[in-house]
Amino acid sequence: MQQKKRSFSGFDIAVVVGILAAGLVWFFVSNQTPQIGGSSFTGDTITYYIEVQNLTQEQVEVVRVGDLLQEGARHLPIGEVLAISVRPHEVQVHDNEAETIVWMELPDRYAIILTVETEVTETEREVRAGGEVVLRGGSTIYFTGPGYAFSSGIILTLHREV
Repeated sequence: MQQKKRSFSGFDIAVVVGILAAGLVWFFVSNQTPQIGGSSFTGDTITYYIEVQNLTQEQVEVVRVGDLLQEGARHLPIGEVLAISVRPHEVQVHDNEAETIVWMELPDRYAIILTVETEVTETEREVRAGGEVVLRGGSTIYFTGPGYAFSSGIILTLHREV
């Protein structure tokens, strides 16, 4: 029995070259660092705000301007406290007489808003403090400071001077 000799036509070679070219394009596009406006921002300084609720007076007094904060689990730097705003802690309760929901202050409980400044690496998808900790408005952040550790705070907003 004779074996058929297989030859490649120009079309076969074009298909193979096309597939290889598409694979290379996909590889280079998918492995690029995401960028904003043509460049990524590294080393920019931003200000962001963390709200911590339901604290006692003693817990409020331990936080100081100038404290260097760290992410809770990995102890990575997340910024320096620039300002502290203290207000009474409020909760929503049902007013049976008026049949509405109202805000009520809890006695001896406070909420604080920390103004924090840090250097970040910013890409199209995220902002990272110290290149490691993702900062996203509305997300929970676990952090520690000198002599204290709060279970969590909520990042309210991120702000960069323009």
